[in-house]
Amino acid sequence: MEFKMVDAKILLKSALRPIVFRPAPDLPAGAGVSLRSLQLEDLNRLFDLIEQNRYHLQRWLSWIQSIQTMADCKNFLFSVNYKSVYSGKWVFGIWYGAELVGLLDMNEPNSNKKEISIGYWIAEAFQGKGIVSRAVTCCMDYLFTEKKVEKIIIKCATENHRSKAIAQRLGFEWESVTHDAGQVNGRWVDLDKFVMEKQVWFNKRNLK
Repeated sequence: MEFKMVDAKILLKSALRPIVFRPAPDLPAGAGVSLRSLQLEDLNRLFDLIEQNRYHLQRWLSWIQSIQTMADCKNFLFSVNYKSVYSGKWVFGIWYGAELVGLLDMNEPNSNKKEISIGYWIAEAFQGKGIVSRAVTCCMDYLFTEKKVEKIIIKCATENHRSKAIAQRLGFEWESVTHDAGQVNGRWVDLDKFVMEKQVWFNKRNLK
């Protein structure tokens, strides 16, 4: 009986505690753009951002449908894991000044090959301002220099020209296309795969 009481207290404490993983520093990307680890205090901002851009996002992101309520959004925040970039649940908020305007995530990790895929989205009102390009550049510098990642991959729907343009603008090499890679809102989409090797990026950025 005593064990159950202790266990209940632990569960309650776990349910109430805020997200406290902060191994990822705030990363300034220049021109008012920065990357920050998501925290519970960002819950309202994130939910409002998704709601305001739901129609815009659901064309390309199937997971948007899984966040319908504030509780869904909170569960998403608690699923974020900053213990390792290879956790598959490492997510940065993209901030423009004091405003949360999008997300950048690391997924499909392969720690043996030291490679990782990144994905990103931004509010429709903030497209075309170079914010995502700055955020991705900053993230890549961090992954290659601080986390010793060897290869970064971007996969975009073939028809998502804005997303593909970012990869191309940053010098990613197109590698392949996967036809009927997955369904988004009932339609099959093809995915283009772009890759960037660490040394190629270092040469472009004059990094060592």
